[in-house]
Amino acid sequence: MEEALRHCEARLDCTDFRLNLLLRAWLLYGDRIPGEYKQRIHDALIDGRYYGGHRPDYPMFYSSENHHMNWAVAEYLIAQLFPDETFTFDGRSSRAHHDRARFLIASWIDRRARWGYCEWNSSDYMGINLLSLLNLVDFAAEPDIRQLAEDATTRMLAGLAANSAYGGVWSAQARIYEHSLFNAGNQGAGGAITLLLGVGDPTALRSAAL
Repeated sequence: MEEALRHCEARLDCTDFRLNLLLRAWLLYGDRIPGEYKQRIHDALIDGRYYGGHRPDYPMFYSSENHHMNWAVAEYLIAQLFPDETFTFDGRSSRAHHDRARFLIASWIDRRARWGYCEWNSSDYMGINLLSLLNLVDFAAEPDIRQLAEDATTRMLAGLAANSAYGGVWSAQARIYEHSLFNAGNQGAGGAITLLLGVGDPTALRSAAL
């Protein structure tokens, strides 16, 4: 939690991933988080630099498929969690952020259903997409948004399962890194595949894959 907070407070790249993790911790275990940490989490969430808040001194990456959704989901759930507050980075109301993020989420899911993923079969980035989608499935108050997220999650997991073996994705992938190429334990989607299919420990698959 300390690492995630420092990352968000410095507005470093991949802050959106950590915002979704902090949101999940707050919504699941908020009563167990010490008061000083809750205040820091609140401030990090409300002061995030969401879409439309570009500044050259905060060079975070926004332009790839997985970032699109993680930023939008964080923005949406934060606005839902704090409906009467003002986002401090840009001075806009929670309602304005909620409405924009809702549109971005629905558009993202619609594009994936129509045309598929730019980062197709990515064993790394499908795990990042699951991070945001599962937050919507679990916490979105609007039934239609929650249903869209459930449908998108089901389609994504079905596609990953069809391209997996022994708890990892080994088929052609649009984006992957060397550290996860032959090791399901390093794949962001590996845990989800193991839970879905019950196929053993993904951290022990490197030698089998080689």
